[in-house]
Amino acid sequence: MTPTVRVLLCTYLTALFISIVFRIAHVVIRGRSNRKPAVGFSHPYTNDGGGGERVLWCAVKAIQEEYLNLDCLIYTGDSDASPQTLVARAIDRFGVALLRPPKGASAPEVCRRRPLPKLCRRHPPLELYRYRIHCAFPRLPS
Repeated sequence: MTPTVRVLLCTYLTALFISIVFRIAHVVIRGRSNRKPAVGFSHPYTNDGGGGERVLWCAVKAIQEEYLNLDCLIYTGDSDASPQTLVARAIDRFGVALLRPPKGASAPEVCRRRPLPKLCRRHPPLELYRYRIHCAFPRLPS
């Protein structure tokens, strides 16, 4: 194979590779732009009945009132959580009437356990932030 043919072949393959990469990027970006906007809340125990749950439902209601086109997603570790039971719980326990039911999603069981104190010795806020990121990655939409 002569050097000229090698250069032409390498140029052709490089151009082909670049066009494939741009095509894939275009498809991914176009697919993400067609999604409906949403906001997600992570609360491992939505049936606990504590103060944190009331804050969750008040935040969901405030988001629904302020941004009418946003969907609210609740990531929870409760396997029995459906949108209808979540709305019923918010009304029965806390008197918070949501405008529309949130979309429920289950969370990995590993994120229901609390972070161990030995993980948070040096920089507690930084370690807790790292732990939350660790729990959030499996919940991100694909």
